[in-house]
Amino acid sequence: MYCQQMGVQIEAVEENKQKEPDQEMVEDLIAIITSLSARLYGARGGRKVKQCLTELERERGGLNKNNHKCGPNQSNS
Repeated sequence: MYCQQMGVQIEAVEENKQKEPDQEMVEDLIAIITSLSARLYGARGGRKVKQCLTELERERGGLNKNNHKCGPNQSNS
Protein backbone atom coordinates (compact mmCIF):
# COMPACT_ATOMS: atom_id res chain seq x y z
CA MET A 1 0.00 0.00 0.00
CA TYR A 2 2.67 2.48 0.99
CA CYS A 3 4.63 1.81 -2.19
CA GLN A 4 1.51 2.32 -4.31
CA GLN A 5 0.77 5.61 -2.58
CA MET A 6 4.31 6.79 -3.29
CA GLY A 7 4.14 5.65 -6.92
CA VAL A 8 6.80 2.99 -6.50
CA GLN A 9 6.71 -0.30 -8.37
CA ILE A 10 8.54 -3.31 -6.94
CA GLU A 11 9.93 -5.94 -9.28
CA ALA A 12 11.44 -9.23 -8.15
CA VAL A 13 14.54 -10.25 -10.06
CA GLU A 14 15.26 -13.53 -8.30
CA GLU A 15 14.08 -16.64 -10.05
CA ASN A 16 12.10 -19.27 -8.17
CA LYS A 17 14.20 -22.31 -8.90
CA GLN A 18 13.07 -25.70 -7.75
CA LYS A 19 15.50 -27.00 -5.16
CA GLU A 20 16.31 -30.55 -4.33
CA PRO A 21 14.83 -31.67 -0.98
CA ASP A 22 18.28 -32.23 0.49
CA GLN A 23 19.37 -28.70 -0.53
CA GLU A 24 16.30 -27.22 1.19
CA MET A 25 17.06 -29.23 4.32
CA VAL A 26 20.68 -28.04 4.38
CA GLU A 27 19.56 -24.41 4.03
CA ASP A 28 17.00 -24.86 6.80
CA LEU A 29 19.63 -26.38 9.12
CA ILE A 30 22.02 -23.52 8.40
CA ALA A 31 19.26 -21.01 9.20
CA ILE A 32 18.49 -22.80 12.48
CA ILE A 33 22.14 -22.95 13.52
CA THR A 34 22.60 -19.28 12.63
CA SER A 35 19.59 -18.31 14.72
CA LEU A 36 20.66 -20.37 17.73
CA SER A 37 24.23 -19.07 17.49
CA ALA A 38 22.98 -15.50 17.50
CA ARG A 39 20.95 -16.21 20.63
CA LEU A 40 23.88 -17.92 22.33
CA TYR A 41 26.36 -15.16 21.57
CA GLY A 42 23.76 -12.54 22.51
CA ALA A 43 23.26 -14.21 25.89
CA ARG A 44 27.00 -14.34 26.47
CA GLY A 45 27.29 -10.68 25.57
CA GLY A 46 24.59 -9.82 28.10
CA ARG A 47 26.43 -11.69 30.84
CA LYS A 48 29.66 -9.89 29.93
CA VAL A 49 27.96 -6.50 30.13
CA LYS A 50 26.46 -7.41 33.52
CA GLN A 51 29.88 -8.56 34.74
CA CYS A 52 31.49 -5.30 33.62
CA LEU A 53 28.81 -3.21 35.30
CA THR A 54 29.24 -5.15 38.54
CA GLU A 55 32.99 -4.63 38.44
CA LEU A 56 32.59 -0.92 37.74
CA GLU A 57 30.22 -0.61 40.69
CA ARG A 58 32.81 -2.31 42.90
CA GLU A 59 35.46 0.14 41.69
CA ARG A 60 33.28 3.09 42.61
CA GLY A 61 32.96 1.55 46.07
CA GLY A 62 36.72 1.79 46.56
CA LEU A 63 38.22 -1.36 45.04
CA ASN A 64 41.52 -1.16 43.19
CA LYS A 65 40.93 0.06 39.62
CA ASN A 66 43.45 -2.43 38.22
CA ASN A 67 41.33 -5.44 39.19
CA HIS A 68 38.62 -5.10 36.54
CA LYS A 69 38.52 -7.20 33.36
CA CYS A 70 36.33 -5.02 31.13
CA GLY A 71 37.38 -3.35 27.93
CA PRO A 72 39.53 -4.23 24.95
CA ASN A 73 42.64 -5.17 26.97
CA GLN A 74 40.89 -7.69 29.18
CA SER A 75 42.68 -10.72 30.51
CA ASN A 76 40.86 -13.91 31.43
CA SER A 77 43.05 -15.28 34.20
